[in-house]
Amino acid sequence: MKSVQLALVCHHWRFVISTMSHLWSTLRVGSWTEREQVSTWLQRAYPKKVVIDTQKDSQGPSNTPQFAALQDALTSTGQWNELTISSFPPDSLASPLSSPLSSQTAGPMNVLKVLHVAAGCVDSPYFTHLLDLVPTEAPLSELRLYPSFAVIYFLQPHWFPVLKNLAVLIVNGRGIHEPFGLLPAFTQLQIFEADHLPLPWYEPSANIPLLSTLQKLRIRASSVQWMAGREFACLEECAILLPHHWVALQQHGVQLPSCRKLTYHGYPMITVQYLHVPQMKVIELGSDDCKEQRVYQHLRHLCALGGMISNLTGLHLTLHCSEQVFVKVLKYFGPLEELVLSITYPSPSWENFLESLIASPSTRDWPEWERPSEWEIWYQWCSSQTWHANVLPRLKYLGIQCSKGFSQSKCLGNSPLFRVVAWTRAQLSSPLKHLKVWEGRGTTEDMVVDYSSSGYVEKHLGMSSEKYDSMVVRGMVTQSLTIEHFDPPFHRLNLTALFRQLQSLVINSGSDIEVRVLPDLERVKSLEIYYGIIPTYPLNIDLPLVHTLQWLHLYHSTFFWMHGRTFKALGVCTLEHPKDNLEGISGHEELQVYLPACTKLVWKEGPEVPCAILSCPNVQSLQWEQYRPHYLFWGAALKSLHDVLLNSSQLQELNIHFFHYSGLGSLIHLIFCDSWKQGVWKNIRSVAMNIYWDDETGEQSFNQVAGRQQHYEKGWKEFMISRKGVCYVILRALM
Repeated sequence: MKSVQLALVCHHWRFVISTMSHLWSTLRVGSWTEREQVSTWLQRAYPKKVVIDTQKDSQGPSNTPQFAALQDALTSTGQWNELTISSFPPDSLASPLSSPLSSQTAGPMNVLKVLHVAAGCVDSPYFTHLLDLVPTEAPLSELRLYPSFAVIYFLQPHWFPVLKNLAVLIVNGRGIHEPFGLLPAFTQLQIFEADHLPLPWYEPSANIPLLSTLQKLRIRASSVQWMAGREFACLEECAILLPHHWVALQQHGVQLPSCRKLTYHGYPMITVQYLHVPQMKVIELGSDDCKEQRVYQHLRHLCALGGMISNLTGLHLTLHCSEQVFVKVLKYFGPLEELVLSITYPSPSWENFLESLIASPSTRDWPEWERPSEWEIWYQWCSSQTWHANVLPRLKYLGIQCSKGFSQSKCLGNSPLFRVVAWTRAQLSSPLKHLKVWEGRGTTEDMVVDYSSSGYVEKHLGMSSEKYDSMVVRGMVTQSLTIEHFDPPFHRLNLTALFRQLQSLVINSGSDIEVRVLPDLERVKSLEIYYGIIPTYPLNIDLPLVHTLQWLHLYHSTFFWMHGRTFKALGVCTLEHPKDNLEGISGHEELQVYLPACTKLVWKEGPEVPCAILSCPNVQSLQWEQYRPHYLFWGAALKSLHDVLLNSSQLQELNIHFFHYSGLGSLIHLIFCDSWKQGVWKNIRSVAMNIYWDDETGEQSFNQVAGRQQHYEKGWKEFMISRKGVCYVILRALM
């Protein structure tokens, strides 16, 4: 909170806050800042820090003249300890500042210790007047100069008195074309960062004091030959990005005895081996080389070097290729605790890479849970197991970036895999604490999602709960997932990776829902859908489940999506109350569903028997239930049933459940007489008919069936008629 807000709580708070000088130390002054803020700052602040930013002024135009507060602040330049210039008025607007910038009003910044000039600043005469207020005797210890004009202004020989006392120097040397020969001037420099700064070569005997004082070095697109053959005794962090004149490093090497974190991004990547870093624990390694095989060879070469990479605890890789280059050298990174992988694009085997990171319990026999509400039992079981990981067993931090960005669909598709990696590895004795993924398109606005918590459920599904989180994890590790009507709408989301792993899926919403996950079911063997509206996919769209599905149950769901397809492995098929309009499809061979492996078929409450729609030449058990008779289809139903019986040479068991109506006699005669006479029952073992009727016709109908028992039982070893109550009769025949 701002100091002013704290001071408004009450009188006592105002008194206490106003006496704490460090809470008022920073004055942010823009174009329309109130002059009272300057007077308050002058009275209370110590040390005095000034931030000038006239472009991102949070205050709008007021009664105060433009730049009036800045004019007042300039009268106290002799008291400024730190100055940050984020933006400065251009010449066309800065004329009101001419008076305070004159020597009579604004004095030299004799106590200035820190000067920061941001990259957006543009050179102007008024800006130069402000810089002129910094004397060469100022006790500057930190210079951060991003515009080239500011760098050229200060990095001159007459500034030697200031440069020799600097502890921090950060410069952008894009405007400097001649080699910057002032390195020997820095006697106390601890942090040195340079971008596009040309640096000269020095004789081996040259005295460069910063070799014994420098603690952090970061140079980008700058010369590095000045480092060759030298030892940086105190350097703890070193970053060399896109170096110029890197051949000198290969010839003479660099000694970094105290360095623990090294960053090297350049070509060739193997140049990093000439930086001798015996204490290194973390390395950030990158290459712009787009030749994937060469990148692999260089990385493998570095891994083979004695202990340089294989003993690391932290590794950051930036590769302009797929993750496959890294996957091939995983075996070298046993002790790794921190990994950040930045790649150009995920290869087709990206999901396989993530799957290799998943930890496993001590047993291969996962218990089966029928309902998601048993998540507490699930957690108890998991906590009782000993978990292990074959890849990177000590990993505690994993970060994944894609320079071209992850599209939203890829983020959603991979999120279950990310989560299951994070969740299972959290169970290890050395647990993974963070799995961070930069989701977006490679911009600064990328969203970082930490999959080590269940917050991803809230992000993608609009809710967060251990119960829902466990559903996803269980769906990944046990390959079995049940989605009930009270669960989040997983079936509507593009959680590709989750559904691609599943071998058993149950979706039961309790009301009609649209189910669009079928193209993602690549490994499913068992599928149950209740009240599902499944799109009719064109035949040119591949549905992988036609090759894997072994057990199917559809209840109050559409099944027209099956037409014209062959389900090669489907052994048990149950269709109840289909929602499709099947009128007129009989006889259209191109609409038939081919089930060559189906041995058990159950058809309940369809407008016709399945024979007109399903082709099951090897069916052994057929069950047909019809409790609401469709009189218009009765003739076609009998013919279809007759046809399927003729074509079902492997049929061993037939069960028919129906409600009695006028076609009863024809159906019984077809089943127990005509089929036997026509040689249908080659392998039959049992036939059962379960007949339901109302109270009014029950007695009469039963007497009619019982009176023809001798006619029906011909050719059967056993024929039985039994009655259960008033409305239920069972006819059973055994061969």
